[in-house]
Formats: sequence, structure tokens, C-alpha cells
Amino acid sequence: MLRRIIAYIYHYKAERNIWHKCTNTGFCRVEISDNKCCINMYLKDGCGVEGTAHIYTLKKAGEGVADRNAYRKADTGKCCTMCGGTLNGKLVIEKTDGICMECGGRTYIALWNDCLPDIKLVDCKQNEMKKSEEKEDKKECRRPYDTTSELERIYNRLCKVRIILDGREYPAVRLKPQEMIMLPRSCWRLANNMFLMDSYYRYRHILFLKYEGKYVIAVPWAREEQTGITFSGRMGIEERAKRFGFGSCVAGYEYGRTKDVKNYWMRSIEED
Repeated sequence: MLRRIIAYIYHYKAERNIWHKCTNTGFCRVEISDNKCCINMYLKDGCGVEGTAHIYTLKKAGEGVADRNAYRKADTGKCCTMCGGTLNGKLVIEKTDGICMECGGRTYIALWNDCLPDIKLVDCKQNEMKKSEEKEDKKECRRPYDTTSELERIYNRLCKVRIILDGREYPAVRLKPQEMIMLPRSCWRLANNMFLMDSYYRYRHILFLKYEGKYVIAVPWAREEQTGITFSGRMGIEERAKRFGFGSCVAGYEYGRTKDVKNYWMRSIEED
């Protein structure tokens, strides 16, 4: 049976043996039949990387590896050439769950069946994990998940804009609802929050920032006294915001746009 898949290629960065998804750099057209994958790769990196890209297969690690997001990485012995950050190539390999391309110190990964913000790569030459590593993994599994440290790591590696809130400047990340996948899994459901989506369709962005010591999602709204907006004649902005979890509000604007003042309704995501 022939399967056709479009898989996006992302630039990944490593941190303590965990690979974190960063920017989208292209896509693969994948045809899977029997035990073979026919892959057409289209990649463009704005960093302008040039050189020989070495290609590896990625397969779910399965048994013997504690981390369920782990993939076994194996060298295909095949290469492609990147010119000015662009790679267009065709590859036929054994059936696999994804590919990894390395060139100029940068790593690009495409996965067919998963959309994971973080993965672990395990060298196929290692038949099993060391016992000490297995014990460490088990200890980590017992610890409560630290959402705050995860949010801090994500916040520090994303590009930011300058936002003035209540007279003070804050670095903030502009997000689209579909980019919530970059945040911890507990935040993903916010992509379906009606108040957030209403704001996004009006102003085309939402904000992720650290405000008064907490990581928050902030959504913009024109000040009510300027617009007189009510919802179906029954509910004002303040009541609607609180109903959907955005309990606090502060006036602000993007740096350099002093005439475009809005109210930013905020919701803490450290405890979500």
C-alpha cells in the first residue's frame, strides 16, 4: 500500500542531549511503499549554510530506551549539497520514521508520524543505555514536572519584540495560536480558547512574556471606551476575559507605536 505524506523540516538545537525544535526550514514529500521511502526534500535556511549535508535515518527507539520521544539515528552513507542555505534533493532509503540532515554545524529534522517539540537522538551503535543512565531517567520520571523551568528555557531561545506595558518595557514573543506547540503540552489547549482566538483574528498576534515574575499569555484588545464593544449585547470585554481565564489587564503598546495603545489581557500559564 502506497502512503503519501508531507512532512515539515525544522532546524533543531541540542541542549543536554535533548533536541529542541526551532524554526521551519522546508518540507519533504514522502512516498512510503513496502519497506522503502522515496523522499523529495526542499530546504531553505536563511542563515545561508553551505557545504555537504550528511543524511541519517530516524526510527522510534522502542524497547531498551526509557524516553518515549527517543529516536535511533543511523547513517545512510548518503549526502546532498547545500548552496546558500538551499537544498533540493531526492532520496530513496529503507522505511523509516524520519530523517536528520547535518550541515555546517546545523541540524535539520523531519518526522513523518510525530509533531514533537523536543526529541532525544540515540546512536544506533549503542545497543543499550548504561545502567546508571537508566537509573537517572527513572529518578527524573518520579520528580514533578517543572513547568516554570521549561517555560524559561523556551522563552530564552525565542525571538522577541519590545512591548511597553504600564510605562515599563518588556521583551515579548509574538505567537500565532498554532505556535502554541512550542510551549509545554499543558498550554496547548489555549489554542482553542475563544477569547484568545477572537483577539487573534482582530489583531493577528498574541504575546508570550514574563510579567511581574510570572510567564503569561497576553492578548490585545482595543480599549472598551474607544470601541464600545460588547458581545451579543450581553457581555462586556472584562466579563468575557475573566470567563475565559484572562483575569488581569494592563494598557500598553509596541515600542515606537505610542498612538496604538491597547489593553492587554493576561493569563498566567505557569500553573496550567
